[in-house]
Amino acid sequence: FELKGKEAIEGEGGITGYQILSEEISEDGQQATVKAEIEYGNGKKDKQNFDFELVDGVWKLVLKK
Repeated sequence: FELKGKEAIEGEGGITGYQILSEEISEDGQQATVKAEIEYGNGKKDKQNFDFELVDGVWKLVLKK
């Protein structure tokens, strides 16, 4: 899984920057979604959502299959 992600990013020329567009925390305070725009070395920009879960007071990225 990690290798595929790394190869995909390298194929785009690496990540040269990002911008956080928005952050939303659920009403119960246990989940959050961060919307970001990722900029790659080849000039391409891609908007992505990242889901997080609060575990023992620490925000953890939720990986989806």
